[in-house]
Parts: sequence; structure tokens; C-alpha cells
Amino acid sequence: LVAVLDAEFCGSWAVSVAQVHDRLVVFDLSTGPSGLTQRVWVSDGTFVGTEWAAEIPTDGFSGFAPTVTLGRAFFTAGPSGAHVLWSSNGTLAGTGAHDDIVFGLGERYLQGLVGFRGRVVVQVADDEGTALWEADGLPDGTRRIVAGELVGHPIGGRLYFAGRDEPGIEPWVLESLP
Repeated sequence: LVAVLDAEFCGSWAVSVAQVHDRLVVFDLSTGPSGLTQRVWVSDGTFVGTEWAAEIPTDGFSGFAPTVTLGRAFFTAGPSGAHVLWSSNGTLAGTGAHDDIVFGLGERYLQGLVGFRGRVVVQVADDEGTALWEADGLPDGTRRIVAGELVGHPIGGRLYFAGRDEPGIEPWVLESLP
């Protein structure tokens, strides 16, 4: 046991862990007096070296599913319809929301992400449909790439994903980011 994440309310579930350099970023879902929250912890792997970094209100588990690229663990969190890109370098000071980055129009759901060629590719569902976006953690480095239904995994320097075209959903590939 590295740490007891929620001794006060006994309502915490560690759901994911990412390694950034020699640090851990731990994600959990907790219930408490303020309702359901997603929480982020940073750790050096010891009880004493584990710190709470962020608490994100939510109305249901949206999944953290972190991806590590650019020396950071990127993940999505927040209430339904208002997901935000977050990242952590494994330290308390280096953990935060990129709420200045806007993906799409209206309600938005960041449904998956993967590191690809030094960027983060994010699957976003919004009022215009579902698309893949690229981001580097900065507003100017964020843009829509292509309509896509599912972020895949990089294989051999290519990113395979499910894309929508006239006949339906088909396998597509990105060899590089446009």
C-alpha cells in the first residue's frame, strides 16, 4: 500500500496510474460531502511522498485514461458536456487544467486520447459531430485534424483510427499530423 487516498470517507477507488519520469500520477474517483469527484494524486511511490494535486467535480465517471507524452501525463476530466484537457508532470505545481483550450462548439465530450509524434491526439464529440484534434497543451497548438470516431493506437509510426466516410465507419490511418 503506497497511500490511503480517502481515509475520511472510505469512498475512493484508484482507477488509473501513469508514470512520468520517476514520479507517479494516480487517478481516483471519490464520494464525499461535495458529491462525486475525480481526483489526481502525485507520488514518488512512498506514503510520505504522495500528495493530493487536484479535485475535479463530476456528475459521473468520465474516465482518466492518461497518455504520457511531452514529459507529461495528459488526461481528460470534468462534468458531462464540459470535459477539459488536464496534464501533470508528476508534481503538485505541475498539475493543472488546460481550460484555456477549447475543443469544438457547445457541449463537448473528450472521449479518448493518445500520444502521437510528440503531440496529444484527442477524440472530441461536440455539436458538430465527432473528430480528432491535436494538442500540445497550449491554445495555439490545438486544432481539429479530421472527422473520426475512435482514437486508435500508434503502430509503426502511424496512427490507426475509425473514421467516418460515405459508406460508414472505416479504418483510417494518419502517417503524420497535418
